[in-house]
Amino acid sequence: MTYEGDPILPLAQKIVKEKVAEFKNLTDEEQLAMVSLSEAQLGTLKNADEAAKREFLEEKPKLDQITMGHEKVVPMMENWGH
Repeated sequence: MTYEGDPILPLAQKIVKEKVAEFKNLTDEEQLAMVSLSEAQLGTLKNADEAAKREFLEEKPKLDQITMGHEKVVPMMENWGH
């Protein structure tokens, strides 16, 4: 398959070249602003991280029934998260 005579291809190539040129000319500050997180995003990440940590430490691990019924595991599971 060739794209010879495709009327859209030159337009798409022009747009891509323009966008690439814009990104090549960004200052260091503009580049940093594009990839940095806002305070709200940082807060969301911190909250999610804290929730995941609590869940990991407080919820019982998901183990199979044989393991959960083992005599050494039962007392550990009864005191989990305390």
